[in-house]
Amino acid sequence: MKATYKHLIVGFVLCLVLISCEKEPEGYNELLITLSNGITLNQDDIVFYDSAECIFLLKDSLSFIYQSGTVPPGMQYVNFSISLDSDTIYNGIVYPGENSLPSPDPTYIASYNPRVGVFNSNVFDIIVRNQYDPYFIDSRNDDRLISFLESHDLLRHGITVTLDSVRISPDNDSMLVTSISITNHDDVNYYLPDPFIMGSKRYDWFIGGLNISVGGTMVGVKVDYSVVGGPDSYRHKMENMSILERNSTITQTYTSIYPVPFEKGQYHGRFRYGVLRSFTIVDIPLEQDNGWVWVGDKFFYIDRLMIE
Repeated sequence: MKATYKHLIVGFVLCLVLISCEKEPEGYNELLITLSNGITLNQDDIVFYDSAECIFLLKDSLSFIYQSGTVPPGMQYVNFSISLDSDTIYNGIVYPGENSLPSPDPTYIASYNPRVGVFNSNVFDIIVRNQYDPYFIDSRNDDRLISFLESHDLLRHGITVTLDSVRISPDNDSMLVTSISITNHDDVNYYLPDPFIMGSKRYDWFIGGLNISVGGTMVGVKVDYSVVGGPDSYRHKMENMSILERNSTITQTYTSIYPVPFEKGQYHGRFRYGVLRSFTIVDIPLEQDNGWVWVGDKFFYIDRLMIE
């Protein structure tokens, strides 16, 4: 009997030791973003993390050369890792967001600098190459990372965009009227592109908008370069934006002209609502007096798009 009690006591002590050795998310002391070029950042360098966009907004801009060589396999990139203390959450490389070739690494920080090979920004936009692959494990919003960011008041949930309706204009069967809802999930205001201020043609071209499959071919909007052309057409401007108030939803409606006519019915399509895109220049302060300029790039497919 004494031996049995001893075994129970030893087992209980071992359980306590094992439990004490397990590291809970709130037990981490430091978040590290480590680049292979010698740059290391921690939570004190971060303004916030947008979990919807997987974007780290840094307090200060970083400028560095992130690739050398000409073509693979001679190309060398700057690698990065996201870790909590000594636990690595995920790794990746810095890669040009405007490059039409897929990143050699499934996870990468996209650079949108017009000078390919140079990173110059305070926005770490972390993208996965194969996010639609059901076998790919996306670790960008790992529970441990989210828990740490939330406990340090660095976590934001961003916005969601919903395609509400698409209908044919009564004036032109090649013109579609699209309505979207945008919901702010944070306790801060966001500045967003406004179709009423910008005009539908410029707004649609700027955000990326709706492409529709017609006869097996994906058709995009008919771009009016007399409206969207010019050196400032790529530049994000405060005068083109309005405020989406904290924890609220707005509806935006705009018209688009396509090179083909439409009939009412069901289509396949893809929709994009993006500010961080290859040709966009975001050189304004993201922090404004009454909120923050939202940056991100939402892209989704629609299997059953009803055009009314």
